[in-house]
Amino acid sequence: MNGLLMMIIAIVVLGGAYLIYGRYLAKTWGIDPKAKTPAYELEDGADYVPADTNVVFGHQFASIAGAGPINGPIQAAIFGWVPVLLWVLIGGVSNFLQVIGLPKDVVFTLINLAVSAFALTSLDSVARVGRLSFQELFLDASIKDEDMGPVRKVLTNKYFATIITLVLAYLLAKAGYASIWPLFASANQLLSALALVACAVFLKRTKRKGFMLWIPKVVMIAVIFTALGMTIWQLTSGLVDGTYAWISGMTTMVNGASVLTAWGACLQLVFAVLILALGVVVVIQGVKKLFGKEAAPAAA
Repeated sequence: MNGLLMMIIAIVVLGGAYLIYGRYLAKTWGIDPKAKTPAYELEDGADYVPADTNVVFGHQFASIAGAGPINGPIQAAIFGWVPVLLWVLIGGVSNFLQVIGLPKDVVFTLINLAVSAFALTSLDSVARVGRLSFQELFLDASIKDEDMGPVRKVLTNKYFATIITLVLAYLLAKAGYASIWPLFASANQLLSALALVACAVFLKRTKRKGFMLWIPKVVMIAVIFTALGMTIWQLTSGLVDGTYAWISGMTTMVNGASVLTAWGACLQLVFAVLILALGVVVVIQGVKKLFGKEAAPAAA
């Protein structure tokens, strides 16, 4: 099957899903054009800020397309072909726009700024999500902000949480980020499973149908657990039988290829176990929320 045929099939499938499944979901759940988004309901000037429609569209496009044509080449560039990527994105695009009459120097500068802006906004988004996740670990809905203890106040402070998030990310990169890169897919898909669980709980709480989420949710969780289980088994077996050498560094070169050392395998094993534990917590909490009885409203 050639690439053109695959693209046509993908367009037909996605177009059909948009026209048929999208309309079904809109009819089942209902769409309120007057509903306010969290940016308006929770506006605080920092994490929730209303934005122009075109800006929101740009962020949504980058998020949806990021895993493929945008984020893929950029992530691959980390492992050695940054000059090639920059030549394609900056030199190639600027040459193309020059053909239609724009000065090359102007276009080159604009594309360079676009790439820099994408990198900086991606860093900002990742840092913000990491900071919010760190804060969530120490937040308790039953405790008001003014009733928090001094330690909890520090841990939930956005500046402290941001610094901790960035410092830990830097240390992980220095320790050998490439050694845990194979676990990115499992972590990424676990986030998708968490989103499906959250949507299912929301639909239940709002008395709406949510059965269409059950099959993808179960399949997603099964795939994640299977992949993590196989990874943990492979790493553990390799450490026991001596497949990974106990030498300095997280990776080493063997016959021109980068392979894990025992230290790199241990680091990857720790993260694999943590991701698996997080997945188990997500499943347990999701089942409790979906099948547990809702608390009766308190009497006035």
